[in-house]
Parts: sequence; C-alpha cells; structure tokens
Amino acid sequence: MVILPNHLHAVWTERGMPKFAERWRRIKTRFSRALDDGGPYSMRRPNIWWDRFEEYPIRSDDDFTKAVEYCRVNPVKHGLVGQPEDWPYSSFAKRAA
Repeated sequence: MVILPNHLHAVWTERGMPKFAERWRRIKTRFSRALDDGGPYSMRRPNIWWDRFEEYPIRSDDDFTKAVEYCRVNPVKHGLVGQPEDWPYSSFAKRAA
C-alpha cells in the first residue's frame, strides 16, 4: 500500500466474495480519524476522498508484479521523492528498513 497526498493505492488478496466498498469505507474512516489533528493533510478539509474507487482483478503472477511495482514507484512518478524507499507513507518503506 502507498498513501499519497491526494490518493492511495493498494494490492489486496481477497477470499470469497470481495467486499471492496466496505473495505475502502473502513480504511478511509480510520485514516481520516488518525489525520484529524490540524496538520497539513487534516481531514477538517472537506472532500479529501473521492466517492469512488477503481478495482482491477489480478489474473496472473505478471499482473501481480506489475500492480505491486505501480504502487511502489507512484511517489516517484508524482515527484514526491527520488527513490520509492524514501516515501515514508508506504508499506515498501517499512520493508526496506
């Protein structure tokens, strides 16, 4: 997972019937509560989250590898850091440490 100032990306493994909408609702709620501290990304600003999400099924190991790499390099793509491992709001930063 990688969290950027205006969006986030995640790669999940689901079993049974996926409940994407419920999972996103819970993530957005918990994230919003954690950030409601008046900081630069405070949730006191309205409409920080999109009302929608996009999902893409992963059908092969190659699809999985591409999805994970897309998440990993997204902070670099948006000019936030020079190397993916330098972005602290990512599960990749934890794995690199």
